[in-house]
Amino acid sequence: MMKTARGRRIAWTGLAALALLFAQGPRTELLAADQAPSWLSAAADKSIPEDWKDEPAVVLLDEKHVAVNEKGETTVRRRLALAVRSRSGERYATEKVVYLTDGDKVRSINAWLIRPDGDVRRFKEKEAYDVSLADNDIYNEARAKVVRAVEEAKPGSVFGCEWVLERKTIFTQIAEGLQERGLPTLDFQMRLTLPQGWRVEPTFFNMDDPPQAEVAGNSHSWRAGPLQGIPSEPSSPSASALMPRLALSYFPDGAAPFSGPSFVSWKEVSAWLTQLNDQQVDSGGEIARTAQQLTAGAEDEWSRLQALAGHAQSVNYVSIQTGIGRGGGYRPRAAHEVLSKNYGDCKDKANLLRSLLKAQDIESYAVAIYVGDPDFVREEWPSPQQFNHAISAIRVSQQVQAPAVAEHSQLGRLLFFDPTDTVTPVGLLPEVLQGALGLVLAGEDGVLMPLPASPAEDNILRRSVQARLHADGSISANLIEESTGNVGVAEQKLFSRLSRPDYRAAIQEWIVEDATGAQLQELRTDPLGGGKEGQFTLEVEFNAPAYAQVMQSRIMLFQPILVGRRDRNRFASALRQLPVQLEAQQFEEETVFTLPAGFEADELPEPLQLSESFGDYQSSCQTQAGEVRCRRNLTLKRTLVPPHDYPLLRDFFERIRSAEQAPAVLIKP
Repeated sequence: MMKTARGRRIAWTGLAALALLFAQGPRTELLAADQAPSWLSAAADKSIPEDWKDEPAVVLLDEKHVAVNEKGETTVRRRLALAVRSRSGERYATEKVVYLTDGDKVRSINAWLIRPDGDVRRFKEKEAYDVSLADNDIYNEARAKVVRAVEEAKPGSVFGCEWVLERKTIFTQIAEGLQERGLPTLDFQMRLTLPQGWRVEPTFFNMDDPPQAEVAGNSHSWRAGPLQGIPSEPSSPSASALMPRLALSYFPDGAAPFSGPSFVSWKEVSAWLTQLNDQQVDSGGEIARTAQQLTAGAEDEWSRLQALAGHAQSVNYVSIQTGIGRGGGYRPRAAHEVLSKNYGDCKDKANLLRSLLKAQDIESYAVAIYVGDPDFVREEWPSPQQFNHAISAIRVSQQVQAPAVAEHSQLGRLLFFDPTDTVTPVGLLPEVLQGALGLVLAGEDGVLMPLPASPAEDNILRRSVQARLHADGSISANLIEESTGNVGVAEQKLFSRLSRPDYRAAIQEWIVEDATGAQLQELRTDPLGGGKEGQFTLEVEFNAPAYAQVMQSRIMLFQPILVGRRDRNRFASALRQLPVQLEAQQFEEETVFTLPAGFEADELPEPLQLSESFGDYQSSCQTQAGEVRCRRNLTLKRTLVPPHDYPLLRDFFERIRSAEQAPAVLIKP
């Protein structure tokens, strides 16, 4: 048995019972304010599988129709019906229609909320508010119409929205996720209507058995469902990497007046994007003078790269997006303009760096990439629309050795660098970009290639602790952490993001997790780790009044692990549906306990050594000359652990946790 979206129990009769009016295409209906359109009422009566009962929300219908005319202009119509199942699902009762002010027009947007008692609340078009897609843009043609029913949606209600968007674009490609925000979806439908003689090539991602197209005249339709929701689990790939997606490339016939680009290979994408980028490179005038000033004291190739890259990073990130629908979203502003005004977006900053490098006779390329999900870009669909970010690739000699360098057989040694990231120094790549596919824009010689991923030995957190135990069980300690690589960058970003009082409070909270009642006495930081970029040094002095347990004044128990790692408790759940994404990192710690006068070690934790395909761990404790010295080392490799290996991974960390909780026993003879 199943329940309808509004709670009524009915028998499951299969997907065929989910009758829709899709064949006629979405159309706006003129209805009374208290009446839902027929398509939404039909969707609200659909039955929901019992095993979805704990989902926060369920998409009952996601229906989209894209009609293309001979000029390449499109009309997009969408219907969305969503059942709110719990309080946490109320936030999904909203719809956002993204449009470009340069050529797009939201013709209509209407929404309804069917309350649990059956009453209907209609949201009129004037209740939709208009927002920019970015808060830090001076001007951005990318905006959105938003209808929000979050405050009124209660568990058992159904939210529905219908809108029409007219778009002028140069692109003959579209991509759609089959699941709204990763939610379980009963029915997804996509229809593409093309002019006579045009053809379409579909590409599906993350689907073992993709649906076949139904063709009726010039229309091509795809339908999928039910689709299980994508769970939220720690250290898993993003929903965008796991969600089923449909990418469509359509091609006009020779007589069509449409003149926009059509892509069948990555070389074609590279050639088109290279032309947009290269025409904005400027290495003369003020650019040349600035490059000369920046490198005046540089003694070698690496010093010059640091000076030029650092300047590009210092340029304020502000976006001015114009002409996006005509390719402007991929064309940077002129380099001299970015330099003089000292602001720009990702492609502007990358283009400025290329210009400064060219002024110093250093060859470089723009790189198109997707930031936020290293697994998002797929090789099988050549399209500039797979990218949302721009960085740089710099030709370097053998003298430059850095984790962000990759060798290519034709383009040579490339140092990848993101000028938009103001913390990650040249030589390192932000962790979110490592391993991602990037398109190096070298004209028709451009290549789609994976960006380098740094190994564990380049991302190390070294911790040394000097601790003095006192006869009453109290402890005083000095802790020093030195972080390098992406670990150091992460510490730097945390330090930069928080105010000094908030940062101190965060460190205090971390220490108290293991050293109960600990009070932070002194905190010192060196964001550059002694002047070295990509390093971070933290020094903490703290006291804990009752760290050890004292019995009969002659027996003392304490935990040799004074403070824990930052990544613990990630795998507490016994069950796992998604793969686990591990990042390459290394942790080394040595803690020296000075024992109270008259005490000596009686029992110490047993040593532990673990080795698996994804990582290694060693721990040991030894005693000598009034001290207990404990060491532990954890190395994790960058890898994706499949769900069937999750028990092995969880057991690995459970054994570490048990070993690190084992007490040491001191005795006074």
